[in-house]
Amino acid sequence: MAELIGVIRQSSTGEDSISEVIQKTGILAWAERNGHTIADWAIDLNTSGSVSPWDRRGFKPFLTHRAQEHQGFVAWRVDRFARKALSIHRLIEWCAEHRKSMHSTNENIDPSTPDGKRFLQMIAMVAEWELDAIIERNQGTKATLRKSPRWPGGRVPYGYVAVPNPDEPGLTLAIDEEPAAVVRDIFKRVIAGETVSAIRDDLNAQGVLSPANFYRKRQGKPLRDEVWGSKTIFNLIRERTVLGQKVHDPNWRNDGSNALTRRGGASKAVRGGDGNPIQQGPPLVSYSDWTKARKAVDDAARPPAKRHPLYLLAGVLRCMTCNYSMSAQTNDTDKKPRRYYRCSAYSRGRVCDAKLVRAEGVEAAFEESFLSRYGDQEVEDYVWQEGQDHSDRIAEIDETLEELAEDRRCGLYRGAEGSAKYRAMYASLEEERAQLVTLPVEISGYVRRGTGTTYRERWTSSNIEERNALLVEHQIRGEVRRVGGGPGFELEIYVGGPEA
Repeated sequence: MAELIGVIRQSSTGEDSISEVIQKTGILAWAERNGHTIADWAIDLNTSGSVSPWDRRGFKPFLTHRAQEHQGFVAWRVDRFARKALSIHRLIEWCAEHRKSMHSTNENIDPSTPDGKRFLQMIAMVAEWELDAIIERNQGTKATLRKSPRWPGGRVPYGYVAVPNPDEPGLTLAIDEEPAAVVRDIFKRVIAGETVSAIRDDLNAQGVLSPANFYRKRQGKPLRDEVWGSKTIFNLIRERTVLGQKVHDPNWRNDGSNALTRRGGASKAVRGGDGNPIQQGPPLVSYSDWTKARKAVDDAARPPAKRHPLYLLAGVLRCMTCNYSMSAQTNDTDKKPRRYYRCSAYSRGRVCDAKLVRAEGVEAAFEESFLSRYGDQEVEDYVWQEGQDHSDRIAEIDETLEELAEDRRCGLYRGAEGSAKYRAMYASLEEERAQLVTLPVEISGYVRRGTGTTYRERWTSSNIEERNALLVEHQIRGEVRRVGGGPGFELEIYVGGPEA
């Protein structure tokens, strides 16, 4: 009679029939028939047979610090120990070295004898061949699903839910309105100019669940101490999954966003035979909003232009003598800080006779003159107006053509079959593009729109930084130069239109 460890392994490769209950029942019945006792269990669920016993959480302790607590192992079948011949061979050698027995309830083999050892290794080799066949079959299935609109399974992208496909077997993605509303709100706010950090803080203040915790809640799992992070929002905005497109080999981060990225920060779409991205669900946002939001976050990620917050006219004043911009400068030599505007020609190696202008005087004069001339005028913000055109689709086709060309330069689409596939996709996209460019268009662009607020009202309710932003955004400019030997200066103010 021996005290044995029952070894349970349920594979993650789809062998659902060999459940934990079936294996335990078989082991207990075998132990009772042969007069053995099951001292404990080494249980590893959702574990592939390719994983070594020394790398399994349930099995490893009985090969290391708990090796003295038993006299051997028993498994329902040899492949429950492992499906790699090398792993089986190592386990046999370990058992021989430590004087442990090794049993299988389905195969009557004694590995302590030379014939039994060889036979056990042969069974392990067959198990390894079966594992390779399972892996190859699964990879083939994944490759087929990758080119299909069907959802292959796993964690769904934030904003979607997997539902039965009404047109064919399997699953497809549908919009999950609760998280989809969060996604659309994020895109709307980013496009409007709100910072990612401000959006992040607001989502957390409202108690909106992070993508990872939302997924856990839907699965009925306990929530973790995770909140929205800036990186989560950045990844969400840059991913093609919000367009409903299938991407190559998604690898989900613990923040619930898709992590596979390529140049430019966006994942690479899986494309069909016509060269277009494969849609696995309806888009959460339009392609136009996706590109605008990506541009907004990419621009925000660049180092901001240096602007001193205490200088009202930073980026507004120019030198009346040479037309160079006036830069802000603080003089602390007399222990009493004095603020000046100075022609930037000096810092650029140019010569200009203009002198320093005291900031307090020119700012007061600018404010008085500006409000006197423009204070009662309505502030007109420049807002983006969508045109009735196909420029977004044309831009998407151009991006697709560029990606196809890049893929071919990298070695894809080789041989006669690959070349034919490449030409077919490229020709299809070129034909669609040629048709679109012939259609009438109304160009999208910025238009003036009244705000119902005057410059004076906006000015009095703003701080220095907000006033500076108002002047810069509406291209209200000033030219200044110092005159005479005292603090006097000459100032002119003008208003320019926005850049096209």
